[in-house]
Amino acid sequence: MRFLIDANMPRATRTALLVAGYESVDVRDVGMRTARDEQIAQHAKGNSLTIITRDRGFANSRKYPPKEYSGIVVINLPFEATAREVISVVREFVGRADMIEQLPAKTVVVSKDRVQMRSS
Repeated sequence: MRFLIDANMPRATRTALLVAGYESVDVRDVGMRTARDEQIAQHAKGNSLTIITRDRGFANSRKYPPKEYSGIVVINLPFEATAREVISVVREFVGRADMIEQLPAKTVVVSKDRVQMRSS
């Protein structure tokens, strides 16, 4: 499993994924810091990457049908959540191998106390 980290995620997301045993690419490191969501989605599809983002727009299954992606993970925390809080939720989620195995062709919305997984 390889992840594409959206620019709205803390930089420490890459370390959290690496510690959990997953490769990742940060959009800020591949010239996509200001890319539109559609461009990020195309890059993820073209490179078989699972998107990890705080952008709730990616949870729109009409615009981003899960079956077209290696997975979409939306971290659903309040806008004012600290980087530490975001990373804590990311660590907890990626530590669940049972969830990670199910990611292809799924959209997952992760909050502090709940994980919602849906297919197309």
